[in-house]
Amino acid sequence: MAIPQVNIPAPDQIKLKVERYLRQYNKLLKLLQDKPLKTETIDFITNQVKSIESLNLQLKTSSRKIKKSKQQLLSYLQKNEGIYPKNHFMTLYMAVGMTAIGLPAGILLSFLIDNTAFIGVGLPIGLSIGLALGHQKDLQIKTKGKQINYAV
Repeated sequence: MAIPQVNIPAPDQIKLKVERYLRQYNKLLKLLQDKPLKTETIDFITNQVKSIESLNLQLKTSSRKIKKSKQQLLSYLQKNEGIYPKNHFMTLYMAVGMTAIGLPAGILLSFLIDNTAFIGVGLPIGLSIGLALGHQKDLQIKTKGKQINYAV
């Protein structure tokens, strides 16, 4: 079963921002063509495409609805298919590394030295640890073939 594409109207009928979001959405759908997907996932994608095509693309809110639909699709793919966008874990682990590792390390260092100016020193440490762990996890996902070349 093929994954449908969103029909993009003529440029004079829609706003430039909406056209850009539709092209990004179609790019995501094209990347999913060569992935083995469950029929439930293809049905979900078909429903998302139908809901986008039923929008009035002249309205300002249509770009937000397209963006929300894309986020719902990416979330659905992560939960049900285990497919992740490029650098997903790297960005996720970077934030976790800064808050869970870097900030406590900086606070500990500032208390040991007795100078609060060193609180910020832990953030780059946590950032680098998070990036390293996230990159390693992204490589594991890529070798399994569960990563799409799509940056969010």
